[in-house]
Amino acid sequence: MSERISEIVAIIPRDGALYLLFVDYEEGDGGNGVGHIQRTDGERHTVLEAVLSTNDILRAFWGSPTGALWASSEDGNVWTSASVRWPEPRQDGLDSVAHDPTLRWTVTTLPDLREEGYAPTLGPLWGTGDADVFVAVHRGHIYQWNGEEWRQTFTAPGEVRAFAGTGPHDVYAVGENATLLHYDGNAWSTMENPAGGTADETFTGCCIGPDGALLACSMDGRLLHGTAGGLIALAHDDDLQLYDVATLDDRVILTAGRNGVVEFRNQALVSLRDTFHALKVTAGKDKLYFVDATSEPVYIEYDPAHPTMPWARISF
Repeated sequence: MSERISEIVAIIPRDGALYLLFVDYEEGDGGNGVGHIQRTDGERHTVLEAVLSTNDILRAFWGSPTGALWASSEDGNVWTSASVRWPEPRQDGLDSVAHDPTLRWTVTTLPDLREEGYAPTLGPLWGTGDADVFVAVHRGHIYQWNGEEWRQTFTAPGEVRAFAGTGPHDVYAVGENATLLHYDGNAWSTMENPAGGTADETFTGCCIGPDGALLACSMDGRLLHGTAGGLIALAHDDDLQLYDVATLDDRVILTAGRNGVVEFRNQALVSLRDTFHALKVTAGKDKLYFVDATSEPVYIEYDPAHPTMPWARISF
């Protein structure tokens, strides 16, 4: 009999708590794992509380500025605790149990892809608010929720890996095939890849820096910085593959897979921690939370203000 595996794939800090997206699957069958959401009080020694259990293939998770939670599914469904009016999901047999009565969940299946004619396979989602949400779709498509309907709005040169922005008229998307996009509230436009990049460069993560400009990282070991007006390469290390980027006060910290965590400091990418395989990073209040590439329910907390142990591995 194969082993049942549970792993944490996304973390959302919210009002002193941590919301964790778990994926459970049979060993060797991670592509069919089902997703569910649990919560802790954010302490290092704590217990889990169930929030939402589903039989859906949840893979991405985002918390809106209002405190609402959003999740997307490889089967084309979007879930949210925000107050929305959506058509019923079209997926047969979709089931869920909401464990927290204070969160009222709504789910819908996004409209079929215009050309392909079938439900989209969803990836990362992000928004500026509960009436302005973007979700990446397989093969580079982007859908947008405008508060009234979900619409397929754009097709990028490659699959979008991450979104970031400062508001409804300043949104960025980055991804495969050197995808660097800006949305001005009306249309998406392509940004030029700075010198040193290649046409097949994969940008994996992005965020807004302390100065309000975009920070984006790539599998080629590059860190870019700029706005819709233009980007520059802040650093480049051929020995690194960068997966995600976040800021902590005025610090820029990146995940580097098997090389752990690095920091942009003195115009270079400097090792900060190399004891785990770091993939995703999420910023909380004065802390960072890392997804570790392990088939265990675990995450890494970095709290530089902790008097004795700034790094902690929390497992369940």
